[in-house]
Order: sequence, then structure tokens, then C-alpha cells
Amino acid sequence: MKNRPFTLVEVVLALGILCMIAILAAGILQSVQQLWKSIQKNSKNLESMQNIDRIANHAMKNMVPLRWPNPDGRNQQIFLGNHDSIIFAYLHRSVGENSGGIRFIELRLEDEQLVARYRPTPILYWLGEPGDNVGIIKEVIADKIATLNFEYAEREGDEIVWYEDWDEEEKKQIPLAILMKIKLKDGTEEQWLRRSAGSSWNTSYGKRQY
Repeated sequence: MKNRPFTLVEVVLALGILCMIAILAAGILQSVQQLWKSIQKNSKNLESMQNIDRIANHAMKNMVPLRWPNPDGRNQQIFLGNHDSIIFAYLHRSVGENSGGIRFIELRLEDEQLVARYRPTPILYWLGEPGDNVGIIKEVIADKIATLNFEYAEREGDEIVWYEDWDEEEKKQIPLAILMKIKLKDGTEEQWLRRSAGSSWNTSYGKRQY
């Protein structure tokens, strides 16, 4: 029996089926790529949120008042609370015989990154510190950050009042609580609210002075 050549209709039909298969395969591949990108993005965001949680729970939550002599000879609070950056002292677990129980940290936004600068000795911001000098450990906590903002709580009478900036000269102490607001480049917004240690009326560190 001789082989019968394909007719034009059969060729067109076969090409149509192959095109449909190719389109379906391309659609499936695109969906897989989008899913993979979404997983990577969510994983990155989750890692960033976990890093920020660590800062909020280990540093902000353990914030304590600490004074240090300034060039005028006055003991000044090591706390600088701006609307977009913060410097403070916090309790830290001792990790060696020469390691103290207090650390000092600055949090700020640099090039769309949440950056932390640590030091075991006081950060004297009135001298322009911390910078990136000797003794400073710099860590990128999270990236692709659009905005970083802080708010500071104080009790006035029976009310809690929030400030965008903290006037250390007026308040003479650290805030009762810190609210950190972060907006990612993708539009996601998150907030971290932590009460500071050693500064409130009911804390075991002593009564708050007004």
C-alpha cells in the first residue's frame, strides 16, 4: 500500500494543534515564572520583617535611659528621636567577660535600606557620631524601603500624646513608647509599637519623674 501524502487540510489542522500546544506550554511556563517570582518576593519580605522584628524586640523593647557628660559638663540623655532616625541605649545580653550589658544603636534609612549602627560605647550624637568610625558595626536590616518614620509617646496628665520628634531638652527622659512605621517600595506598610524599659511609672526600674 502506497503512503498517501497529507492533504492541505490535515497539514493546517496539525499546525493548529501544535500552535495550541505551544501557547498552552508558554502560558504554563509564564505562570510558573510569575509564581516563582512571587515566592521569592514574599520570602524576601518575610526575611526583612523578621529582621525588623528582631530589632524591635531586642533593642527598642529594651531601651533604657542613660546620661553622659556633654562638652558643657552637663549629663545629657543618650537619646535622639527624630521623625526619620533614632539613637538610644538598650539592655543587651553579655556575651563575654569584657562585654557590658548595654549597647548603643542608631536606626536610619540610607539608599532605601534600613541601616543599624551598633557600638558598645555611648554614641555621642552631639559630637556628630556615630558615622562609620572605628568600633561601629553597620548592619543592613532590610532593603527596598520607601519611608521610615518614628513617633514618640509621652504621658501628659491622663492622656498619651504622640510626637514626631522628641525634644530631649524639654522632656529630660526617654519616651514611654516608640512607634516605628515602615513602607516598602511595593506599597506594603507595617508598624512596630514597643514600650521602652525603665521609663514608666509602673516599671520595676523606678517611678517616672515629671
